[in-house]
Amino acid sequence: MTALHNLYRLAGFPSTRAISKAIARSAFARDSMSHQTVANILTGRRVPRWLKVEALVDALLTLARRETALHEIDRFRSLWESIHSPAGEQPEPTPDPPSPPLSPPEAIQVPAFSELAEPKPGQASSPTSEVDPGGWQVLMDAPVNDENALRTRIVAAGWNGPDMFNVTFLPGMCRVELNLRHPMGNEIWKVMDGEDEQASTTLALLLISWARMEDETPSGRAMERTRQARIDWGRYARLFVEQIRN
Repeated sequence: MTALHNLYRLAGFPSTRAISKAIARSAFARDSMSHQTVANILTGRRVPRWLKVEALVDALLTLARRETALHEIDRFRSLWESIHSPAGEQPEPTPDPPSPPLSPPEAIQVPAFSELAEPKPGQASSPTSEVDPGGWQVLMDAPVNDENALRTRIVAAGWNGPDMFNVTFLPGMCRVELNLRHPMGNEIWKVMDGEDEQASTTLALLLISWARMEDETPSGRAMERTRQARIDWGRYARLFVEQIRN
């Protein structure tokens, strides 16, 4: 509760309705929450499920105008687990990192030309709605052949969210959108846009194979699980890149 209230203060003591709306808008949150549930958690009336804690921490970081940092999510996960551990078996508390950055390090800033893919203020954070497709740089356009029945195009884009890339299915084509605002998406772009043809082809085949898997995944829950796995992959990729850069 102390850590949660410190984050609540950092966010400027927003109303419970503002927090609930931030959770509903979040591309990261895996659960929703009414304003009354937010109030119950902040006042200590109940110990919520982990997904609600995760969503609340993400919303407070967003309202504090900080980019979601996975080391903060992991720290709260450790605190949450300590509440549910049997007496005498509580894990060691995770120490607060010394002034950790809450945004991608300076070393992996998006190149200037990618501003074509930057969303305008007030627009949604969906890669297919905020960016003019004509402004995307095409990194690879794989034609249809016997082994790949679906034309695949890899493009450089940029949006706020945990995905390092997005997969969009259009009539007759699959588009893989690299997220240049994600540190790993940006690193992949730099390799694919570089002079190492073998490395570029290897990464392209990795992305195309994932897109092919999504294309052949049955609709419904199976497709949603695959999409969620891609988002979780992006979260872990961001965490590891930030750890290496620091």
